[in-house]
Amino acid sequence: MRLVLLFFTLITGLTSYAQSYKPCGTDVMMKMAIQNEPSLAKNLELFRLYTDSVAQNSELKNNTEIRLIPVVIHVMHTGGSNNISDEQIHDALRII
Repeated sequence: MRLVLLFFTLITGLTSYAQSYKPCGTDVMMKMAIQNEPSLAKNLELFRLYTDSVAQNSELKNNTEIRLIPVVIHVMHTGGSNNISDEQIHDALRII
C-alpha cells in the first residue's frame, strides 16, 4: 500500500510541475497577427517560397565561405544574480 501511495504521490507531483510549463508565445502571436492582417499569411507563404528557391539554387563556392546566420537568444531569469553575462552567451555560440 505504501508503494502505491508513493507512486501516486510522485506521478501527481510530476504532472502538476509539467502543467506549469509556459511555452513560447510565437505561434499564438502569429495566429493573432494573421487574424488582424489576412495579407500577412500570403506574404509569409511568398517568403517561404522565396527562401526555399534560394536554398535550392545556391551552391557554396568553396568550403571556407563564411555565412552570417542571425541568432536570437532569450535569457529568462527572475532578475536576481542568476542572470548570465553577454560573454557567456557569446562563448556558447562560439562553441556551437
